[in-house]
Amino acid sequence: MSAQALSMILLFGGILFGFDVAIAIGMAALVGFIMIADDSIVLLAEKFTEGLDSFPLLAIPLFILAGRIMTRGGIARRMVDVLLLVIGGLRGGLAPVTLLSTFALSGVCGSASADTAAIGSVTIPEMRKRNYPMPFAAAVTATAGATGHLLPPSIDLIIVGVVANISVGALFLAGVVPALVNLVAMMALTLGIAAWRQMPREQG
Repeated sequence: MSAQALSMILLFGGILFGFDVAIAIGMAALVGFIMIADDSIVLLAEKFTEGLDSFPLLAIPLFILAGRIMTRGGIARRMVDVLLLVIGGLRGGLAPVTLLSTFALSGVCGSASADTAAIGSVTIPEMRKRNYPMPFAAAVTATAGATGHLLPPSIDLIIVGVVANISVGALFLAGVVPALVNLVAMMALTLGIAAWRQMPREQG
């Protein structure tokens, strides 16, 4: 059996048996390396060490730590309260507050999932209390978090830059305008739906 065939069997077999995808890929790659050449295991260790020796990747655990600190420290709650005071009088005010607060937090944290969890844990229960449609609340929170992939600093852009050998700074600059356009479009759509469904106005 060829190395490629055995690697594919190990990959899909590992996934079917419930292994994590990363572990299944690692097993398949390790067996493939050993079957191609015995001394390639040294090359594998060398490449593994080189992959860890990356300064931009150091930002990822630090961004995750920053997100945890902000979530535990109540920054998300305070940010929502401030935005409610500013734009809470709009129809369906909690929806644009969710968009803007997630957008602002994305510019600090870098992790879209952490931003969504931090803001959503505050705004979704409030929307539920005020009888917002739950599909609408979930959609607003999810799309707001998706903007975090574009807005620098973004973990996804850092990974793309490292893997593709592209300047991370250039990727950050390239993501600003699409993120702003996405935010404006989502704000317009959200306010339009809120006005059409006569959602409540809010005051912080």
